Amino acid sequence: MNILGCFIGVLSALLFGGWLAEWLAERRDRWRYPAPGRMVKAASSQMHLLCSGERRPGEPLVLLESGMGSWSFYWRMVQPAVAQFARVCAYDRPGFGWSPPGVQPRSASRIAAELHEALQNAGEPAPYLLVGHSLGGIFVRQFARLYPQEVCGMVLVDSAHEDQLERMPWARKEAQGISFTFTFLAILHRLGILRLLGKSLLSRFASVKTEQEQKLFLATLLSSRYFETSRDESLSVLQPLKPEERLASLGDKPLTVIQAGGQPETLPRGYTPERWQQQRRAWDEIQQDLLKLSSNSRLVVAEKSVHAVQVEEPEVVIAAIEQMLRGINHRD
Repeated sequence: MNILGCFIGVLSALLFGGWLAEWLAERRDRWRYPAPGRMVKAASSQMHLLCSGERRPGEPLVLLESGMGSWSFYWRMVQPAVAQFARVCAYDRPGFGWSPPGVQPRSASRIAAELHEALQNAGEPAPYLLVGHSLGGIFVRQFARLYPQEVCGMVLVDSAHEDQLERMPWARKEAQGISFTFTFLAILHRLGILRLLGKSLLSRFASVKTEQEQKLFLATLLSSRYFETSRDESLSVLQPLKPEERLASLGDKPLTVIQAGGQPETLPRGYTPERWQQQRRAWDEIQQDLLKLSSNSRLVVAEKSVHAVQVEEPEVVIAAIEQMLRGINHRD
């Protein structure tokens, strides 16, 4: 009994020590790497909004929406270039990057409403040209559904689809597995275990090249509620949207769908070449369907990208935004 008691005591001390070390490290990182943008009130919390570039009267604001498990850092290769010819904002959804956690549940409509409130409070009025990657494509479509008069165009970057879990049967099981994984990782994170892994985490997330980027990425990742928020968003994907909760049409507003056309150097774990091709075909069909949202749409294929086009081929996204802006400004 004494041995068991000693074991429990030692284990408790180790767990508490890990939690305390992580708590202190997160506050140190927040001091070392302050938010590069503004903290803006949204709903009952705050949201980190990073804006750059000049805006002439009447011109659209380009708004960059990240995919699942992503934040403003993932637009670092796109935003500076777009800022050369437009006003552009990236932001961190609550719980990611520099934004504290938000109200639950994390539904697409709530995320869109929070973003709209943050933009109003930041003095960044409509019109908006929305750019959404992956899951962010669903969020920008929700934004367009809720505020149709404020949206003048949309760029969807290898976007997710509201029906993808029904059209890709294996995807639901994968989403459930991802949710469980994030729950487990959240526990390890709170105990400081993930921080010990350090740079080994980098290979599983964004492509980072410089040492400064690596330090910033890890500090932001581990000082946020990344894993809990990713779990919550993955659970929201499992909840189907009702017909009235979906964007029916953009009318004749310009829409560009960027479809990733590249092949991975190594297949994800558990994938065979046949399964990968099956999934890619289903995903490509989704991109084709998204083109039907507007009578003024076009498809762009990013030949070297697997999914994260804004990181793998940022020039493709930049060119799509610039071309759309030229058309919108010329039409106005």
